[in-house]
Amino acid sequence: MLARYLFRPRALLPAALLACAPLLSATAQASALRGRLLEPGGDTPVSDAEVFIPRLNVTTRSDSLGRFVLAGLPDGRHQLRAVRVGYHGAEAMVDLPAAAAGELVLRLTPDPQRVAGVQATAARLPARMREFEQRRTGSRGGRFLTREELQRQDQRRFADVIRELPGLRIVQTGGNLFAASSRGQGPRALVQSRPCFTQLYLDGSQIFSDDGYADPPNLTEFVTANVEAVEYYPTAGVTPAQLRGTGAECGTLVLWTRIGR
Repeated sequence: MLARYLFRPRALLPAALLACAPLLSATAQASALRGRLLEPGGDTPVSDAEVFIPRLNVTTRSDSLGRFVLAGLPDGRHQLRAVRVGYHGAEAMVDLPAAAAGELVLRLTPDPQRVAGVQATAARLPARMREFEQRRTGSRGGRFLTREELQRQDQRRFADVIRELPGLRIVQTGGNLFAASSRGQGPRALVQSRPCFTQLYLDGSQIFSDDGYADPPNLTEFVTANVEAVEYYPTAGVTPAQLRGTGAECGTLVLWTRIGR
């Protein structure tokens, strides 16, 4: 049974120290690039597309109106790309800060053949695994392990298998192993030293999101041979909209079990 209160909040820092926090976190302002993704020849928006600048490793997704914002960008010329399943990708060179003065429009052309290929593959899968395959074929920022890849590592401890995913680290406390982001600290980081624990979905349902108090699931309870597939999204920006909960800033780990196959 999982322990509920392994990590407890410590006493608050002195008020004088907390009052200094805004000064310590102040940073210089940078440019924000705003844009919109549309289909050719009209105003039909392309939603839930991944928009990113490869050289800077920054990414976001377009909203229901096709709009997106990339904030905190340094001045200079950058290559911007946009991708979505069912569309040909688009790219543009943007010069900052000049490009920040208006709204950039990128047009993504539908690719029916790609859609048909994804649908044909998904149709052969069990219903509960189709969303995994759709995200696997359409994501740029996610990392995925299929049953075939996991099968080659069935004898390894599950925590050691996923330890190799970029952006994920394994935190050990006693005999327990927890998944956390390698990017920083989680909730209540000002008042206690706490890892940024990864939110966890099991067979499509969220079972953990870091609120600063509760323990994450213990990875020693998972057996590699019983896992069908793994998805991992290291940041909220690359996490699909349907998985982007309140804990997505610490990464998102999605596990699919072999139960019921």
